[in-house]
Parts: sequence; C-alpha cells; structure tokens
Amino acid sequence: MNNVVISGLTIKNSGGGGQEDAGVAIYKGNGNTVSNMIITGNSVGVSIYQGSNNNIVSGNIIESNSGYGINLYASNNNKIFNNNIKNNKKIGIYAYSSKTNSIFQNNLIDNNGGQAYDNSGLNSWIWTKWEITGVIIKAVESMLLH
Repeated sequence: MNNVVISGLTIKNSGGGGQEDAGVAIYKGNGNTVSNMIITGNSVGVSIYQGSNNNIVSGNIIESNSGYGINLYASNNNKIFNNNIKNNKKIGIYAYSSKTNSIFQNNLIDNNGGQAYDNSGLNSWIWTKWEITGVIIKAVESMLLH
C-alpha cells in the first residue's frame, strides 16, 4: 500500500516470527506514515522491507518485542525519528541493505541485542540518543552498539 497513515493505535501481541509478522509491516510500500502509536509484545515492532521507500515512523513507543524494535531491510529514503525504542529482545533499530535513511532524535534504551546496527554505513544517524548503563552517546555513525 502507498500513502497510508496509521496513527494513535496500540498494537500488541501480533505473534509470528518473520519480518512480515511485525506489529506494523510495510512491504513494498511508499509514502506511508506510522505515528503516535504504542507497539509492544510483537515479533518485530515495525518492519519496513523489500523496497519500501519514503516512509515516516515517528512519535511511537516501540517496546518489549521479541525481535527488533524497527527492522529496516532493503529500503531507502525513510525517516525514523522521535521514537522511544526500548526493551526489545534484539537490536533497537536494525538497518540492513538500506541506505539514505534519516534516523534521528530517537531514544534507544536497553535493547538486549544492541541499540542499533547499520551494515551499509550510508544512513544518517543524527542526534540519536543511546542509553547504555547510564551513558548517552550522541550522533553515532554506523555500528553495532551494545
């Protein structure tokens, strides 16, 4: 789907185990917005994958999912900002084979697999706050941060 706005909902306990079994899954979708939501207890919080471009994920609480908080796979030019991403069992924001995404002003707290991963190094991580045992690190470039 393209140009869909999802806002103000609570999505929990979606089950499943793949990236398509996320609380919110955007597959080959463009121009969509996911905002002001509580996304908890799913396999993945938000999954944007397989050529999903120019989407916005903002103002959400994404927590306690059994996989990634946000999975960004093979998708470009998305904006992920002002989200609280915490207590997910895997990485808070996982970016794989994705580039030119803007990821900024997110709070990444106590995600068990690490706070963020970016294998391309071609995404912008600006003013993202990482909380790890009381330390905040700002403006981190591509890396896996525990």
